[in-house]
Amino acid sequence: MEVSLLDMALSAAAIMADPVRLGFLAFGVVVGLALGVIPGLGGLVGLSLLLPFTFNLDAYSAIAMLIGVGSVVTTSDTIPAVLFGVPGTVG
Repeated sequence: MEVSLLDMALSAAAIMADPVRLGFLAFGVVVGLALGVIPGLGGLVGLSLLLPFTFNLDAYSAIAMLIGVGSVVTTSDTIPAVLFGVPGTVG
């Protein structure tokens, strides 16, 4: 039996549309925004801080939370750069 790409994409969308996983994604976004605003803290620090919390989660929820952190840190590090005139990250 051959599984099509569309079936796998729909299965992945159904897995990630679970409200609990969307909640972990939103939590990761909020934590990523908070860490990105602090000058000197970046995405790697945020991921390393949240990594111990992922040990008790299922794999999909842990990935959702870490993706939430990593996706917003690069945009929220411009806030201290604009407001305070300090670089938000090394880059």
